[in-house]
Amino acid sequence: MTIAAVQAPARRNTNTLIRYGLIGAAIAFAGPPIYIHAPKVYAELHGLNLAILGAVLLALRAFDFIQDPLLGWAISKRPEKRSKLAVLFTVLLGTGMAALFAPILPLSPGIWIALSLALVFTGFSGLQIMFYSAGIGLAEDMRTSHSRIAAWRETSVLIGVCAACVAPVIFAALTDEPTGYAIYAGAFLVLLTTGLLLSRPVWTVPLPKQQEKADYKTLIKDRPLRWLLGVGFLNSLPTGVTSTLFLFYVEDRLEGGFHAGPLLLIFFLSAALSAPFWGKMATRYDVKTVLLSGMSLLIPAFITASFLGSGDIWQFYVICVLSGMALGADMTLLPAMISERLAKSGQSPAHAFGIFGFITKMSFAVGAAISLPLLALAQYKPGADNPESALFALALTYAALPCVLKIFAIVGLKIAPISDTQNVRQLGSI
Repeated sequence: MTIAAVQAPARRNTNTLIRYGLIGAAIAFAGPPIYIHAPKVYAELHGLNLAILGAVLLALRAFDFIQDPLLGWAISKRPEKRSKLAVLFTVLLGTGMAALFAPILPLSPGIWIALSLALVFTGFSGLQIMFYSAGIGLAEDMRTSHSRIAAWRETSVLIGVCAACVAPVIFAALTDEPTGYAIYAGAFLVLLTTGLLLSRPVWTVPLPKQQEKADYKTLIKDRPLRWLLGVGFLNSLPTGVTSTLFLFYVEDRLEGGFHAGPLLLIFFLSAALSAPFWGKMATRYDVKTVLLSGMSLLIPAFITASFLGSGDIWQFYVICVLSGMALGADMTLLPAMISERLAKSGQSPAHAFGIFGFITKMSFAVGAAISLPLLALAQYKPGADNPESALFALALTYAALPCVLKIFAIVGLKIAPISDTQNVRQLGSI
């Protein structure tokens, strides 16, 4: 066999992984504006009450409780239709995003955000389920480790997230906030369409047949997988709180609104740059232990953030680095552990990641539903001249509450009956 013959499959594999990463980055480009910017836009620009906003987000996630598993089931039943399903979900996501950040709302803010996010969540869920489950098929087809696919996947996701963090801020600075968010929605449509057009080879890679035959009943019977999914929910709750309140905390507590974009970028860049480090550690030590170490970084960082006040912006940059590193461990290692478990147990990746996608998003909604009414009770008003008591309540809700929630997640992972995580060993290089 010639060298060229050996190199050709490697080039094809790399090309497919690049396409896989591109659609992942495009999907991720929707994430931060949904969870970070949309609450601020509707609270400040459109005057939506915080408690109502939290209730709307929670209600939509209750809708996802039914929708996401059904989407996972439908995708697993028609694996040969994945290319067409990708088009459908892309249209839903793009239309919803354009409506969500429309500068002028044709209906009341509460109704409009509910309708827009219903489209966004459906499209986002479908594409995310397909994206994660396709990774298992790629690992089988390329005969490579699931952790190598996870490294490509999470790196591309973090790149998309980093871009989305600064894009709305930059566009708003160049124009005004309503126009800037509308421009962001247009840029998102271009990126998502490009990702769709180039991702066809990803959807044509077959899923392992034994996984296509699995169902939710057998999946739920898998005790280690149940624990991993449960830990995923607990572990995402703190991020749900901090994502919802980030812009409020930076602008009103720290009085550093100009730094919001750079802080978000530093946070997610720290996550992206730390991902290879966590992967390397996972090749040397038990993955469960490594993940626990990464999760624990958040505790001292956010205890400190609880006591910051006006002007303490540079201290918060350090906190963003540490909390970003914790996120890098979460995003890289937990999905890899789930993928490895799925490969060993023969469970359906579409079913499993349908549930995983739901519980992750539900944790964001629960975080918002807990934190926003608490701030409303404390008489906090976004962008207004708030009393010190309201700003202190904002600091505690943003930073101290996630610490408590993270401790529950750490305990959950510590006692989880997962004894085979040491087999997730080969977080291959990109």
